[in-house]
Amino acid sequence: SGIAKRIALVGPSLHDVREVMIEGPSGLRSIGDEAMRLALGEPTPARLAGLPKPLSLGKLGADTEARSGEPLTPQIDFEWASDTARHIGTVVHLFLQRIATDGIDHWSSARIEASLALFQRELERLGVARSELDSATKRVEAALKNTLADTRGRWTLAAHRDACSEWRVTGLVDGALVNVALDRTFVDENNVRWIVDFKTGNHEGADVDSFLNNEERRYRAQLETYAALMRAMEGTEGAERPIKLGLYFPMLGGWREWVAN
Repeated sequence: SGIAKRIALVGPSLHDVREVMIEGPSGLRSIGDEAMRLALGEPTPARLAGLPKPLSLGKLGADTEARSGEPLTPQIDFEWASDTARHIGTVVHLFLQRIATDGIDHWSSARIEASLALFQRELERLGVARSELDSATKRVEAALKNTLADTRGRWTLAAHRDACSEWRVTGLVDGALVNVALDRTFVDENNVRWIVDFKTGNHEGADVDSFLNNEERRYRAQLETYAALMRAMEGTEGAERPIKLGLYFPMLGGWREWVAN
């Protein structure tokens, strides 16, 4: 008793499964709470994109080839990050998305302070130990306040053409499925497509520039993959549109950008 005895095929592809389990009338987006809907990202039409040119799986940090049809997510070495640090990052991303969705003018330092209990509940739900809840909540608070106080941070979250937050994209890389989430993407007033990744790590040392340069090297291949997926998805419509990639660090107000290959 208690063990499932029936197994049903939900759909023949990742897209079909999403249409039933997430987007359908009884899917998670319909029956879930607000936090669940934010975590799922914005609903879009089919997002299966085939890359125009093969990419090497090695660039994605994968040390083994994926079996045919098995979803593969680009891997970055996070061994340095504690579970608590990862959970802080999850909550910061969740509320950066909320700020962008609500409109940046609807959020202030006062509203962030009024939301501390909500941050703490989310952290606790994710598994942050009680002994670390207060300090973790303060880090979420600091990251969000820093972003609202920073011109670059406000720009990333402001209303732009074709703006999306936590946008889920699936594409084929060397015959394997790659599932990624674009933290923030939009087209600016110069018709440049931006893909921005938020990095919530901190740096205690004095040489912040060296830290940021190292982070750019660490994540460059990952963001280049995002750009390739975006180009494939936009097709001829975005063929002539340049893509710029950015890393934003809410805890530091740090920024790195470059033109995608």
